[in-house]
Amino acid sequence: MTICRAMPLTGLRSVGNRPIRPLSGVFSSVEEVVEASSRRQTPNIHDKQPNRIRILTANLHLFGDLALLADREEPTPLYFRDHERLKEIIAFLKGTEADVLAFTEVWDPLFSHEISIHLKEIYPYRRGSPWECGVSGIIKAIGDRIPFLGKALIEDPDKVVKYLAQRHYGTKRSLIYGALRLFLSEDQAMTAMQSLLDLPNFWGAGLCLLSKYPISDSQFFPHEERADLDNYTGKGILKSTLDIPRMGPVTVLLTHLQEGNSSEAQNARAAQVVRLSELTRQSASPVIVTGDLNIRAENYHPQARRFLRTDEYKWMKYQLGLRDSYRQAHRFASEHPGFTYYHGPYAEKLGIADLKGEEEMRIDYVLHSRDLVTVASKVLLDQFLSSNGGHRLSDHVPLLSELALLRSAMEMAL
Repeated sequence: MTICRAMPLTGLRSVGNRPIRPLSGVFSSVEEVVEASSRRQTPNIHDKQPNRIRILTANLHLFGDLALLADREEPTPLYFRDHERLKEIIAFLKGTEADVLAFTEVWDPLFSHEISIHLKEIYPYRRGSPWECGVSGIIKAIGDRIPFLGKALIEDPDKVVKYLAQRHYGTKRSLIYGALRLFLSEDQAMTAMQSLLDLPNFWGAGLCLLSKYPISDSQFFPHEERADLDNYTGKGILKSTLDIPRMGPVTVLLTHLQEGNSSEAQNARAAQVVRLSELTRQSASPVIVTGDLNIRAENYHPQARRFLRTDEYKWMKYQLGLRDSYRQAHRFASEHPGFTYYHGPYAEKLGIADLKGEEEMRIDYVLHSRDLVTVASKVLLDQFLSSNGGHRLSDHVPLLSELALLRSAMEMAL
């Protein structure tokens, strides 16, 4: 897929001043009513629920073959039963009621293709993002560029991969990287390593969009600001226009934002949110922003005895000017926390001693413009399990939201 960069933005309106779209469907004569009635004789999927769209988003944690060491064909800590999970994920997706599937962390293009092939009868339209060489490719690149430093730099491929999986949670680091970290932040050290060795990215963007309805236009916008380990990814924003019957064009922005809580990571993520807001304001049609935004929505405060919205979440909502579908459907976080990320089982799998307990948070979203309204939204926690119930199918769980045009919702309420 061709990578397209947006042209510079000029004359942008403020987020809160989205133009009001004129109402349509007003009949001027009896003949028009009869004609419209005759067109409705052929039933379609939206007859019982007109002008609605159901969108499912999930971070699938599928590194696939890109997380394997080619010379040994052995799994690495980034790989967690990926081929086994892929089959069960596909079986799960066949049973969902979604019109649109929006995935993050489908890093392996063959896995993305596999999902598309098995679901093509339900979701014939697909868009994806660029991909990169993976673990074995990056290790080969290091050896090709500086052979005599290869052993000192990476010591052992297993240790390098284990470090990348665990980040800074106690795995032995390479000699050069360890020395750099004595004087530099993680972001500075990763940038220095990348500049020193002129390395390609480990991973691409990992985005995959499947739809029951035609996708008339699609562009990929790479994140211009990245930090820490995301310096070795090609993450970005996949902007697509979907043509929904009896609803019209809908703009879907699928993205995976900067991970981490370092100051550099927070600054990079803020820049990515601003870019999202610019792309949102460009659209005259209804807008949906979805994916793993890595922004924690609420934290539990023992003194207040309730969940409170985080400052970053409140800033993101203000910057984007969008509504949070899950919180629109479930007002009180104490009753419906809506966690989409459960770190515990994967932390244990990676042997991270200080994260043995479950770390739960809501970081995956379906956000929408104000010309849409949330009909329903739910986290599919109990459904997203292996067939034997032994483990979750990812460290994230899917979020399914149903949206309708505000105009249609008002008409149905009359």
